[in-house]
Amino acid sequence: MAYVDLVIRIMLSAVFVISAVGKIRTSEAWHGFRSSVDALDMIPPRLARAATLAVVALEIVVAVSLAVPALSTAGLAGSAALLMLFSAVIVQAMRAGRGVECRCFGRSDRPMGVPHLVRNAFLLLITACGVAVSSARAPYSAELLVVGAPVGVAGAVLVASFVDLCSLFENSSPVSLKGRRR
Repeated sequence: MAYVDLVIRIMLSAVFVISAVGKIRTSEAWHGFRSSVDALDMIPPRLARAATLAVVALEIVVAVSLAVPALSTAGLAGSAALLMLFSAVIVQAMRAGRGVECRCFGRSDRPMGVPHLVRNAFLLLITACGVAVSSARAPYSAELLVVGAPVGVAGAVLVASFVDLCSLFENSSPVSLKGRRR
């Protein structure tokens, strides 16, 4: 179980690092994230800057908490809380009919939608598995880190790319059962 615990924590930590860095890596990315928060129209404009800073700060705090064995329980709780908050925002944007770009990882121009919710549900499932196998123990052995770290990071990269990967399977014009475009 130590291997699963390690992979889950590294994966979730890397997802939150990729997300935070994606939002702040350039001024264009930062302004894109701020614009998407403004476009949600869920908080007063005067609080939008503070909200965007809080999101990035919380993502970093969760990532660090997941990486420190003694803080892993708090990290898993923070992960679950952020993912549920992000999912609630996505659902609200979809219900309101707002085609707000999801700048979850700083770069996507795709509006918030079902693939984002699927990704978050998967991450919540991974978080729940992390709670089930979690053990605040001494640092992991070098052998375990050598094997587990690349697996966790690879999982995080796939999760961060999930929405983009989904777009590869979208068909811009529906195909009928007879194989002809409508």
